[in-house]
Amino acid sequence: MKTLILLLSLISVADMACKKDPHCGCTLPYQIYYLKAIVIDTYNLDCHRPLLDFTEDSARIHAISQLNTEKFIMTSLNSDLNILNKKLYVSVRVLQSGEYFPCTAMGPSYPALKLTDAKPRD
Repeated sequence: MKTLILLLSLISVADMACKKDPHCGCTLPYQIYYLKAIVIDTYNLDCHRPLLDFTEDSARIHAISQLNTEKFIMTSLNSDLNILNKKLYVSVRVLQSGEYFPCTAMGPSYPALKLTDAKPRD
């Protein structure tokens, strides 16, 4: 009986140890799981928000967005990072139902993503 309890405890601990969140503050540097992007417009004519180009990480941005494009409007970007041609590491996610914002439909239209974090690459 003791052996069975010990065995079940070990299996339970091993199962919990294998389910780590990749963004948990582990030893992995953010450069590994953040996407590479470049600010190509600081104030998009259509939505009045920053426009980022993810060409350097096209496969990963396609997987996240489920779209075949590399240019996305961001919900926001700190002014110290919102500089034309600024190279960034960013963490993004798809917008949820209450996060969409109005655009004017003037000029080219791009899909939008929620920016969760950004760091300079330079």
